[in-house]
Amino acid sequence: MNIQEIQKVLRTFPGGFYGGNLYDENEIMAASRVIFNKSPFRYYGAKCTHEADQFEKECCAYFGVQHAVAINSGTGALMAALHALDVGPGDEVIMPGFLWVSDSNTVLLRGAIPVMCEINATLNMDPTDLEKKITKKTKCVIAIHMTGAPADIDAIMSICKPRKIKVLEDLSQCVGGEVRGRKLGGIGDIGIASLQLNKMITSGEGGLVLMNSESYYQKVTARTDLGYPRVGGISKNTGEDANVTVGEGRRFNEVSAAIMREQLKKLPEMLIKLRAIKKRMKDHLRGKGPFKFRTIIDEKGDPGSMLSIIFNGRDERVRFQSAAEKLFPHQQLRAGALKDMGLHIYYNCSNLVKKMPALPGGFPWNLPENRGNYSYDKGTLPRTDDLLERSMHMNIPPDLNDMQIDAWIAGFDAVFAQTQDAPGKSAKKVREPALAA
Repeated sequence: MNIQEIQKVLRTFPGGFYGGNLYDENEIMAASRVIFNKSPFRYYGAKCTHEADQFEKECCAYFGVQHAVAINSGTGALMAALHALDVGPGDEVIMPGFLWVSDSNTVLLRGAIPVMCEINATLNMDPTDLEKKITKKTKCVIAIHMTGAPADIDAIMSICKPRKIKVLEDLSQCVGGEVRGRKLGGIGDIGIASLQLNKMITSGEGGLVLMNSESYYQKVTARTDLGYPRVGGISKNTGEDANVTVGEGRRFNEVSAAIMREQLKKLPEMLIKLRAIKKRMKDHLRGKGPFKFRTIIDEKGDPGSMLSIIFNGRDERVRFQSAAEKLFPHQQLRAGALKDMGLHIYYNCSNLVKKMPALPGGFPWNLPENRGNYSYDKGTLPRTDDLLERSMHMNIPPDLNDMQIDAWIAGFDAVFAQTQDAPGKSAKKVREPALAA
């Protein structure tokens, strides 16, 4: 295949939306069922089929947890989970510097302070640095399974559990991932996932909270509704329940729930396809250039949705990226530098860097119990900064055909050929990433 042929095939690639690309008549019929029954509200209606209740039961079975609560967004899921864990003023919440802005935003809205932790060659939280960042104020750790690969959740739990520090898993970018046969989201004390369009399965917008604790379940359901637990679909408005709180009105709707039931059914087959495509790409690309693949904690549990490579140095990454942009000027290769991932990087979150108030009056930075030397400027996490400068990632669509996969691989070969020092000269030997697990 010459460059023109490769470009032509790559232009046929589907968009980067996983579950959204797989919408078909099943989602249409599911949404129509709710509309025909004139019952879009989850608790009652003319002919309410309780799609949200059914979706939550199906999530419990899939993720291996006792309780699941579907709500209106991933941010709402984070807020509910932090409420269940009693995170508030005076608390510190440790999270990786490679994150999503909602993780830090919600901590601030709870009146607590985000503490940034280094990542390692998994491109997820570095357990060694986590242990160094723990203080007497540490209440919770948010273990974010970033860009389609699990964090070292067992190491994180082994550090936190003896210290009675709660672990919140954010698996929004790794739905379906596993570690040693256990689904992500059910390993920590509580788990959350976003169901927004960019995620593995989607209703356009939505969130999911997963837990085994009955107490957490009652707190989450009360907080995301009117502030009171429901019994038989009716709010228990007695004011006597220990879990009564101030409700945030984050209920999931029946149309979205019906769609999510169909999306969840498609997830196992999607994972099979993604893993096969990623294996084929890794088998071909291994040893092709001055890079190593990111460290994967459990290869069998890798969802396969993203391929990330860590170059030996920044110069090698720049050389590769420049060649890719020259050969494929319209981003057909779909390879992006992690340093360009905007609000996924701690120092790009200006509201965090500038300590902007979450509420009038300077909250939570102005609270006396939150005093401390907290920095979020670039350079705060030097090893994270270095890894992001050296790394690139590719989203893998689940619905590629063989010709598209062949063209994608050929495109990488063409780029690597352009980055050689001389024709026929092999790539320089790559040192192991400094933080390889």
